[in-house]
Amino acid sequence: MNSRGVVPIIVVAILALALTGLGLFIYLQKPAFIPPKQVACTQEAKICPDGTSVGRSGPNCEFPACPAIKPSPESTSSADMTNWKTYTNQNLGYSFRYPFMYSLVACTIDCGQMLDDLTLSPPHDQANIHYENIFINVSANSTGKTINSYLDGVVMDGNKIPKTQIIIDGQQGVRVNLPGEFDYDTVIIIKGNKIFDLRLNKVTGGSEELTFSQILSTFKFIQ
Repeated sequence: MNSRGVVPIIVVAILALALTGLGLFIYLQKPAFIPPKQVACTQEAKICPDGTSVGRSGPNCEFPACPAIKPSPESTSSADMTNWKTYTNQNLGYSFRYPFMYSLVACTIDCGQMLDDLTLSPPHDQANIHYENIFINVSANSTGKTINSYLDGVVMDGNKIPKTQIIIDGQQGVRVNLPGEFDYDTVIIIKGNKIFDLRLNKVTGGSEELTFSQILSTFKFIQ
């Protein structure tokens, strides 16, 4: 083969190598595909004003917006919170709202170690002793109890009772069903040196669970 036939072959080979190298260079400059990271959100519940709960979701594990409530001016149902009263304890740093037709009684004598001991009662027949009350109890956490150790002091093996993580005004707590003379739908929150114990004593045929959840949705820590 003469030199004239060899030169084109060499040129073509050089061009092929150059193009291959260029293509490889361009390919390597592409950012590597990184699959989206799967996010596992904590299993917490936020109580909405309509009594329902929402959980964390999405890439940022945020609570979705609560369902809107559109009460009518004439409504007197528990879903209408327009005319609810407000209880505030500035010394203990909390407040909540409750239905205007409920009575609120604060303990003033023999209250034990309670810093605040409130009983909320719906309208009822005075002859009927089996009706649903809501209790708001605040006590000092002078010994540094955890939620589990507090529950152990309330009921035997209280730390073993199934719990639902709950958020009340940005504070984490738990919601449990405590057995007893009544079944108590109970929320426990420890904030600073205080223990907040919020309960509904449930009775057969009772209808205050929605109201209890709505009261929880209005609970505010003001310190």
